[in-house]
Order: sequence, then C-alpha cells, then structure tokens
Amino acid sequence: MKKLLIFVLLLASLAYIGKAAAFRYIAPTDTHDLSYSEISIAPKIVDMVKNRQFAATLTEADVNSLLKQALARHPQLNDEVTVTGADFHLDGSRLTADLNLLYHGNIPIGATCYFQLSAAGSVLTATYDGATVKAIAIPPAWVTVPPLEIDLNEYMPSLVGIDRIDFAGTGVTLHFALR
Repeated sequence: MKKLLIFVLLLASLAYIGKAAAFRYIAPTDTHDLSYSEISIAPKIVDMVKNRQFAATLTEADVNSLLKQALARHPQLNDEVTVTGADFHLDGSRLTADLNLLYHGNIPIGATCYFQLSAAGSVLTATYDGATVKAIAIPPAWVTVPPLEIDLNEYMPSLVGIDRIDFAGTGVTLHFALR
C-alpha cells in the first residue's frame, strides 16, 4: 500500500511539473498590444495629385495599424481565444501575425499565425492559413479564425474610391477612382 501511495504521489508530481513546463513553453516571449495609430489617407492623396498618379501605397506600418484597429474592435477570435496583442508583417499577399492570446481567459499563449491577403473592390481580407506555437505547427483544422475584413473606403474622402488593390513586398498599393 505504501508503494502505491508513493507511486501515485510521484505520478501526480510529474503531471504537475509537466503541466507547468507546457504552460511556460506556450507563454508569449514578446510583448505585443492592440494599440494602433490612426492612419490618414489624405496626405497620400495629396502626394498622388502632386505626382500625377492615381495610386498610393500603404506601408507595412499602415497595414499593421489597420489590422490592429480591426482586432481591437473584435478581439474575441472564437469562444475560447481572445487576442491581447498583435504585430503584423507583410510579404506580398502573405501576412504573418505575431499574436499574444488568452485561451479560456486565463492561459497566455504566444503564437505566430499566417494569413493570405486578398482584395475585392475596396475590401481587404486576411484569411487564416495556419499557426505555430514556438516550433510546433498547429493544423488549420484545429483552429477556427474568421477572416479579418477592412473596407478601405471608410478611410477615403467622399470623392475618391478604391478601384483596385495590389500586394507587393512590404506594402499594399491602392488604385483610386473618382466616385
């Protein structure tokens, strides 16, 4: 009986240590937040008129701010996961997001999520394409993330609309049309 008690205590101790190690492993190593700076398209339009081009480029920082703003409005990804911080990186139409998450409201997780960018008219859409936690790949089927959508016409003056959106390098080029 004494050996069984020692075995159970040892097993419980190992389970506790394993759980603590797992929580420590998945915890975020970088601090990200959802603070963003308002972007203004108006100066880009002024530059566009000066250069006689009907296009302007949003930088990676602009896209980062737009996506953080969208996440700040709706930080709950699904019933179990809430975003507490993010930092986005562009590579053409590929978007990488370094995220700080809370699972069930109390387990912090640091994850890198991958998205595919697409555009339909003035709407920029980021569609979830997979994730990693540290070096562990998380299959897309395990996580449900709704697409992030931003209507860029909300940031445009009333006389100008977006005709087309192109992705190149670390920027997004907006092609304009008069309304």
